Amino acid sequence: MTLRSLAFALALGSSDEPARALAEGRFTDAAQAIETSATQDSEMLWTAAEIRTGLGQPELAEADLSASERIAGQRSSADAAAAFWRRRALLWTWEQRLEHMRTYLRRHARHGGLARRIVAEATIAQFLWLLSCKGSVSHGVCAEFDVQVRRRARDTGWPRRPWADKSKKAVPAKLGPIFVHCDITFGRVQGSEREPRGSAAARAQLRRVVTLARKADSAVLSEPEVAAAVLAAELSLLDTSLEAYLMKHVGEPRLYPDRWLANSQAPADIRELGRQRREVARAERELADTNRALATEGAALRKRYEEFALRAGSGRIARDAWFRVALVSQHHAAELGGARPRGGFPSGEEALRWCDESSARVAPLRQAAREAYARCLSDATARGEFDAGVEVCEQVLVEYWPKDYPAPAELVGRPGLLASAPQSIGFILEPPLE
Repeated sequence: MTLRSLAFALALGSSDEPARALAEGRFTDAAQAIETSATQDSEMLWTAAEIRTGLGQPELAEADLSASERIAGQRSSADAAAAFWRRRALLWTWEQRLEHMRTYLRRHARHGGLARRIVAEATIAQFLWLLSCKGSVSHGVCAEFDVQVRRRARDTGWPRRPWADKSKKAVPAKLGPIFVHCDITFGRVQGSEREPRGSAAARAQLRRVVTLARKADSAVLSEPEVAAAVLAAELSLLDTSLEAYLMKHVGEPRLYPDRWLANSQAPADIRELGRQRREVARAERELADTNRALATEGAALRKRYEEFALRAGSGRIARDAWFRVALVSQHHAAELGGARPRGGFPSGEEALRWCDESSARVAPLRQAAREAYARCLSDATARGEFDAGVEVCEQVLVEYWPKDYPAPAELVGRPGLLASAPQSIGFILEPPLE
């Protein structure tokens, strides 16, 4: 008898004391009545454990669960495994779930079936993968990223003439660097490191889940929970390459020598100019290599995640894959559009030309990110499922493309769409006459 069936028992005329106590809200009396009269009924003892858990009495709940599982084990080892597996419904924290799954594998894996073993192994793998991240985890990815848009008017920062000390001999002011703020820069993405040993253990556990899935037949793999567990493990294994990609940055390469050096005849300045020219040549090669690596690896990652998303079809795992497709494009765009050369530019024209070239490179990446974020949001809208990952997808679309994705009314206040305000009337105590 379940908790719900106990609640309806009294309405059906039952004189059963547990049902009567439960219907009257006397939960402690109901649990005590079950524990006294139903000592050999595993279902009733499970109900008592539910009540004890709700009352915040874990020791008494554990006693009821142990008794229920012992009775189930008298029927068969498979029933004992099923009874212990059922404990998941009463667990609330990751630590409790981890300990439960490890105990299940140790005691009941041989008799509980392959489906439960896959889910148990996958739960442990996801927990280890989560713990191995040294930084914060953003929707399963060990990284931090900024959703907020950075808008600046396109302008160059022309340097001001420095203040001169009139008490000393006047020294000609050096020509300072010129910096530029381009139109819009994507929020930066920063990958976080994982603890090496913990990460290796988590990946081994994830691969174990995939190996078990290859041994399973179609009936096992068609179970929704099993299918989701296997897809989540495969997605986490792909994230190793993604997180390494998110750690690649363009940085601040020197693309021009300091412009004041060109007009100086001092031997030290001439030597410094030669050194900076060599640094510029080296930085140009490194920048080209970095951009080439970002483009090549980014394209491969997007293709891999797109294929995974299409295979997953729809639902949370598919949305997580589309989110990662967008994250790759966003990171690439942020690096190309947000790079700020060290030492600045020799002229305002060179600075603005840098903006034009950066915008041309960033535009297709922004469009790719937009399409992937939109796929994430549209899937959630179609299924009526909204979680933290979907919230980020929507937030990015609202931030960067507000005309196409206006903020919901509850976030920005009442929209002015009504031609007139609603007319209120008082209470009508009698129906109007016809």
